[in-house]
Amino acid sequence: MKNNLIKIFSNILENTDKLRTIYNSRGSETQNKKLAEESAELIKELLKGTQNSIEEELSDVFVVASQLLLTELKADTIVATMNEKIDRELLRIKNEND
Repeated sequence: MKNNLIKIFSNILENTDKLRTIYNSRGSETQNKKLAEESAELIKELLKGTQNSIEEELSDVFVVASQLLLTELKADTIVATMNEKIDRELLRIKNEND
């Protein structure tokens, strides 16, 4: 599992310049809409798709979401919020098991 994350995020880091070029060429409004579209396609495949179709749609989401991370968003805010959400979910699990 950890190796999967390392491979995915290493690939994003290796393609930073390409991802930034795409984002700068398309613009924030277009790419925000693209992320919404790709997220909707991922949701559809999660509900009824095959592993292959889920992997393809997840790849699309990662590509577009990564573009946003390379621009105006604040990494510190995202990391702090992610940690809060992880801790909150772990607390829910603990409370369910008590």
